[in-house]
Amino acid sequence: MNQRGCSQPLSGMSKRSQEDEDMIMAISKTTPDKDKVYIIDVRPKANAWGNKVAGKGFEAEGNYTSADFYFIGIHNIHVMRESLGKLTDAAESKKMSTYYSLLESSNWFQHIRAILEASTFLARV
Repeated sequence: MNQRGCSQPLSGMSKRSQEDEDMIMAISKTTPDKDKVYIIDVRPKANAWGNKVAGKGFEAEGNYTSADFYFIGIHNIHVMRESLGKLTDAAESKKMSTYYSLLESSNWFQHIRAILEASTFLARV
């Protein structure tokens, strides 16, 4: 597998980068056993669209004919930190009813599930 990393582009709603498109095409040529390469964004797609409206965002999928886009759905560090705090509160609670309520409201298992699903996907591509 051929893996590369990069940061969030400043593409906004209408900008495009010919250099980025050429780089993805070149990467796809180094993986002749695959029809396409994946552009993987760990954020939820809704977050990526929100960033796009703010002038950041993600690449226009139509400009990358040799790539498939995949949004993983892992929330940002602030959401994860809040979730971990609720999980910690649950672990420290004295009553089982409080424990279960806090555990459920933490959404910790949903976050872990997203990470494990992403790991499985990456292991398979």
